[in-house]
Amino acid sequence: MAQGVCALSGCEGKFVRAHLYPRAFYKRLDDDACFAVVSSIENDRTKRSQMGIYDPELVIEGTEAFLSKLDGHAAEVLNRNIPADKFVVIDGQIVTSGKGEPVGYWLDEFDPNLLKLFFISVLWRFGASRRPEAANVELGPHLDQLAEFLRTEQ
Repeated sequence: MAQGVCALSGCEGKFVRAHLYPRAFYKRLDDDACFAVVSSIENDRTKRSQMGIYDPELVIEGTEAFLSKLDGHAAEVLNRNIPADKFVVIDGQIVTSGKGEPVGYWLDEFDPNLLKLFFISVLWRFGASRRPEAANVELGPHLDQLAEFLRTEQ
């Protein structure tokens, strides 16, 4: 991979391929299935990706380790089989959507700060990326504010 300046830390180093949206949150696919990567640029053709959307010139190794920690915690909390006693219950009934699915569950074994940082990091990744799939994400001055917030937590 190329050398460059990390968009988050501002440090120079070796770029790594960083997921814009963590792989753990894509719909589970068969091993031979592909994702359709649709660009927000007019007339840009749809591409197929086995692994998701990466940006190879966004962050360096140390920053990716921080983002991976956030991704891992979010995946552990949000992608698990939830026991029935953890679903939100009102008046003795599990609260469900129109499709009969539970609408929420209690998160008593998670770090709320890491989960918050995860969502902020995904927003920052799309705002900072120059990938065509992120072209319409405009955060204006908030991009720098999100980056500064993430840097202080890194």
